[in-house]
Amino acid sequence: MKIEFGTGSRFGQLREDTAYDLVKYAIKIGVKRFDTGVNYGNWKSQPLLGKCLNYFIKNNRAEFRLSSKAGTHSTFRNNYKKFEPNYIEEMIKKSINDLNCSYLDKFFLHGPSKSQIETVGLLERLKALKSKGLIRKIGVNTHDINLMNTISTGYYDCIECILIDYNLIQQNRDKIISKCKENNIEVSAGTSLCQGLLVSSPLKIFFRSKSLFYLARFVFSGNTRKFIKDSSKLRNYIKIKFPNEYQKIALSFVINNPNIESVPIGMLSLKSLNNNVDIALNPLDINITNQISLWCKENLSS
Repeated sequence: MKIEFGTGSRFGQLREDTAYDLVKYAIKIGVKRFDTGVNYGNWKSQPLLGKCLNYFIKNNRAEFRLSSKAGTHSTFRNNYKKFEPNYIEEMIKKSINDLNCSYLDKFFLHGPSKSQIETVGLLERLKALKSKGLIRKIGVNTHDINLMNTISTGYYDCIECILIDYNLIQQNRDKIISKCKENNIEVSAGTSLCQGLLVSSPLKIFFRSKSLFYLARFVFSGNTRKFIKDSSKLRNYIKIKFPNEYQKIALSFVINNPNIESVPIGMLSLKSLNNNVDIALNPLDINITNQISLWCKENLSS
């Protein structure tokens, strides 16, 4: 199954018993992939996930796929990038300790520029940590389409996976994804629902989540705000054209792409777990998602 249980900022705000129940239920219905980051949820999401997973992976580590990220360093007052080899190694070891596991299946450099990837000694250190068995695959998490292009060509011989934003609105990544496939680089597709905008309006998302984090993202994040108009047009189109399939379309589109290896997605309720796992196992007919994909290319500006 391509679905990964994503533990973003809001996961770190959950009570431990609530988080445990979600993780336990996810595993029960077949989710064995979990994605996090050292700084997620003000540094709380990753250790909380580790507590929830401890019982399940203690004697069955090989059944699970765990990924984490580092390089974006969050503090109360600001965020900044940090890619010095010693720091990245420290964060990898922190992830392994937080998650109570002996290795990470994937480790992603979180939001680096090309020059930051090429920090003196960084890639060599990652190769050394891989040779020691602390990480299985080295990757990059990026929203920079130029950097995606560079990585997709196999420019960095040690980068084996990439986590990018990809959804019905952001189909300009298609050629990059195909190029990654040609060069044996695994692609994980984040933001498959475009921060939820492909299934709900910003106001509905805010009132449902009651989260100031989401409200601030819609108001202040230019990267999110620029998709509001196109997502509204797309929601209106699929509600009219495909009223019965409406809620399944966005995720099915990503799941149906054969070149997408995994899809991390936040799931903070049993209902969302059931819905997303059902779509992952039974996506809509690819002819439907292809039709909507073509409409997006012809009618949206993004």
